[in-house]
Amino acid sequence: MEILSFPLTRASGTLSITADTREDTVYIEGEGVTCRQALVLIGLGIGIWALIAIPGEIKEAESTHVIELSNAFMDLKLSADKMRVNDLSGARFSMLMPGSSGMSGTTIEFEETGGKLSIVGTEGIPPKTWSVERLSARVGGTRGTTVIGYEGGGVFRSDNGHGVWLTPGLLEVYPDTTETNATVRVDMVIVNLSGAAMASSNLAAPVDFQYVERTDDFTWSKATNNTLEISFTGGSKEQRDLWYALFRESALRYDEKPDSQKIEVKASNNNGEYATLTINVKTGGDEWVKVYVREATYDVSLMKRYES
Repeated sequence: MEILSFPLTRASGTLSITADTREDTVYIEGEGVTCRQALVLIGLGIGIWALIAIPGEIKEAESTHVIELSNAFMDLKLSADKMRVNDLSGARFSMLMPGSSGMSGTTIEFEETGGKLSIVGTEGIPPKTWSVERLSARVGGTRGTTVIGYEGGGVFRSDNGHGVWLTPGLLEVYPDTTETNATVRVDMVIVNLSGAAMASSNLAAPVDFQYVERTDDFTWSKATNNTLEISFTGGSKEQRDLWYALFRESALRYDEKPDSQKIEVKASNNNGEYATLTINVKTGGDEWVKVYVREATYDVSLMKRYES
């Protein structure tokens, strides 16, 4: 006859007390077992379960939440790309950033990072510098702080200050074989974010994204001293490392393209102080660089918009 039953399994860490003789049970009937001893065993089992099972469940919930945020920012990027490519001025979309699943809340914020992206070394266009902003979600948890964000047209993830691109920013360098006097083409998309967004909550947060406009700068430029340099300065070390990774990936992709031996494309992190992508024309003479810069401006808000 079963007197009191709590299921006991080694996998879950829960406790079972029964009066029968099944495996993995604690008996309250039988020699040497008293009610007080049984209660001690119950308390011990609950303590072990709290020590092992609960932290594991919290970590699993936090991991799930970060994945959900990553997917949400990927959806945001794809929608932003579609509006830019089709030049849908005035178009907007709204999305709900997932609420927290762990012990800590989520902070959604728009940030002017202090980082600057510059391009120098061309005669056809003057040196130009752009501010770099980001929209991000910050989550605290048992493993530290994780940040998922949208910056430079890409989506990144940073764990305790160590960032990686989930999908990189919009920069491509490749040999231009369509024009007889073109040596290399550089395509860049500059994403300008404006507005105000800041919310901290365990609940889902609505984000409103509006496409304002785009401007294109398509220029033939002769490389001054056969060198063209794109650089990222300022910001945090995490951010500089992200842009160095973007530059390095662009250089590696270029090296795999046909005719890449005509020029040298090299990325450098300059001891972590700033990141550069340098394009050195090797052949000499009247080599030209085709520089294509597209600026896209978006307005970001966590506030509800009303129709006019």
